[in-house]
Amino acid sequence: MLNLTAQQAAQAAARRRQTDEDATNRILATYTWALVPEQPDAAAPPSLRADRIADSHSGLAARVSDKLRRGGELAASYGAPGVRMALDGPLAGAWASGRIAVGDLWNLYAQYPYLDRLRDRGVLESALLGGLSSLVWEIEGFALAEGYDEAAGRYIGLVIPGDAPEPASLSDSWLVVTPSAAKAQRADETVKRTSSSDVPTPSDEDAGAAEPGANAGTRQGLARPTADRRPTRYFGSARLDPERYGRDFARIQQEVLQHLSATPGVRLEVSIEIQATTPDGFSADTVRTVSENATTLHFDATGFEGS
Repeated sequence: MLNLTAQQAAQAAARRRQTDEDATNRILATYTWALVPEQPDAAAPPSLRADRIADSHSGLAARVSDKLRRGGELAASYGAPGVRMALDGPLAGAWASGRIAVGDLWNLYAQYPYLDRLRDRGVLESALLGGLSSLVWEIEGFALAEGYDEAAGRYIGLVIPGDAPEPASLSDSWLVVTPSAAKAQRADETVKRTSSSDVPTPSDEDAGAAEPGANAGTRQGLARPTADRRPTRYFGSARLDPERYGRDFARIQQEVLQHLSATPGVRLEVSIEIQATTPDGFSADTVRTVSENATTLHFDATGFEGS
């Protein structure tokens, strides 16, 4: 019992707080170096780089993360093309079976310095889910699946960009699937659906055989249209969701254009019409960027109009 007065107790508490603050600042000022693993070439051994971290009142981990982010060495956001480049490049062996589990993929990113350094698993998951809206997923993306049936040799819950509904999140057991494997299974599913729809039902067979003679021949003619009656032209138009136009166009490509383009001798024409309006007007930067990009992409017609 020190038997301090109220004023003395307050002074002692203030000095304790100041001493704690001084000790904390000295510790922060002492640890100012970070050892950063580097491996630009996957075939070469990794190395360590010493980086001096500026003094501040924040912790060392926060200061190191900030420095790496500013140097482009720590990604807080990531895209599907980056994942695909890794899977086609240094991780090609792990993807050779046509699939890799999300959990295994994250472990590889967390273990090997030759891969892009991601802030956390959520960054990778966002990149994988974002790939489902890609228009060029066969080149820069992938498909996803809930699992794989080894006995049947088929993916369970296969999701190809453009499918709906899309998964809201990915557990470690979800699979990142190669486009070739995903397209092969989806094509097989389409063939099986078509084949099952062409099989006559018992009622159809009974109706065709109910009456013999000329009337039966007439019914057979109605059930089997001749080649002369096959349509020779298709047309269609659709309105896309402006918030998910990538998903909608990918579905049109897979469910309509893919089947039309597979017809021998077909001449396919596809056009896109874009209209955008805003009451506040488009900025000069937007006008310049859109106009230049439209010209580069060889739009047949493009332009902005006044009010």
